[in-house]
Amino acid sequence: RTRVRRRRRRRCGGVPTHEEGVRRRRSDVAQQVVGVAFCALGQTLNLATYAAIGKDGVYYGCRYGVEVPWCTRFPFTASRHPQYLGAALTAWGLCVLAATDEAARRGWFGLAVVQSAYYAYMARVEARW
Repeated sequence: RTRVRRRRRRRCGGVPTHEEGVRRRRSDVAQQVVGVAFCALGQTLNLATYAAIGKDGVYYGCRYGVEVPWCTRFPFTASRHPQYLGAALTAWGLCVLAATDEAARRGWFGLAVVQSAYYAYMARVEARW
């Protein structure tokens, strides 16, 4: 009789071993479409904000004496804070794109929730200025 020794692979730091693999969701195509759509919409809002009010407007130039005209065209017709909305949508899109079943069970989307909460808080703070 020959004895075959099998090496046991252990989980290291919660990362799945090769045998366990990282199982992707069954709806990979839908996941990719939603993730890319969120990222594209978010980056469209970010780029449109830069185009509408320029670098000085985006980086609070008005607080430092730079004249920044009030903007009433897109993307400010879509949202009062389009750059924050765009950043939050991009964060959600990246989380959707990178999510696995295991990561989702472990709270992966909490990252996007925290980032969205941060952007919502900053929008409220900005509205008071």
